Amino acid sequence: QNKLPCDESLKYTFASLANQIKETEQLLLVDNNIPDEFVDSLTCILMTNPIILPSGNIIDKKTLEECIRRDGYIDPFSRTNFTESEIREDLELKSRINQWIISRRK
Repeated sequence: QNKLPCDESLKYTFASLANQIKETEQLLLVDNNIPDEFVDSLTCILMTNPIILPSGNIIDKKTLEECIRRDGYIDPFSRTNFTESEIREDLELKSRINQWIISRRK
């Protein structure tokens, strides 16, 4: 059998993304109108931990971690280098996403 080499962090990333996809699919079954601002613009998955990039674009933390793993600290939108100190959590958006998720589970 030919198995592709896969380190543990990559397995974790894929498992985490699979869980996010499952969560998004479940929410879509209840409500097909996920607000655009809650959707990661690179993966089209509902964000759970939105991060603001130096370019001003917002993506989920898991997406950012995968981008960093693959390309290093390069903004996937502007293609410019950045440091960890230049990114920040969007706590207000995260709160609104969490409130929206809770309201859809009732």
